[in-house]
Amino acid sequence: MKKAFKWLAGLLLALVLLLGGAFAGAIWYIRPQQELTLEHAPLDLGAKGMNMVRSGKAELFLSGEDINNLARAHLKGQPQVTPDFRIEGAQLDLQGNRMTADINGRIRGQIAVGVQAEYELEWSDPNLIATPVSVKLRGIQLPSTLLERMVIPVGDKLPPLVGIKSVQFRDGGVAVALQLQP
Repeated sequence: MKKAFKWLAGLLLALVLLLGGAFAGAIWYIRPQQELTLEHAPLDLGAKGMNMVRSGKAELFLSGEDINNLARAHLKGQPQVTPDFRIEGAQLDLQGNRMTADINGRIRGQIAVGVQAEYELEWSDPNLIATPVSVKLRGIQLPSTLLERMVIPVGDKLPPLVGIKSVQFRDGGVAVALQLQP
């Protein structure tokens, strides 16, 4: 009886160690692969818009880096994108009306993860709306509902007399046609 108890206790201990190792391995596997932040360079769209209107060329080109800075600024102010997911860092890349994002975040404030997301961009005056199309964790497809739509404010950065006439997605950026407001 004593021998059977020792054998069972040893088996139970081995099972606990095996499960603990598997859990630690899973946490190590999903951790972010690169260090990302939400730091961003300020972007003065108002000054850019007024200079372009004055010069007679009423088009503002926002590069991928400009969009990256606008999105990071927005996320820094509202990093809790869903009740269970908080973004701690991001790097965005723009290709036409598609945006890919490397995102570091925490699930339920505890587990650090690095995900890759693809968004589809659309214009909804006065903002760019980024809707998640796919979310991957180290190549494993996750539900796109892990992330919510992201609003990238553009129009509220312009002076009151300048409005947005149209938006055109191009490789490497977004062309914003401006017009004077009455």
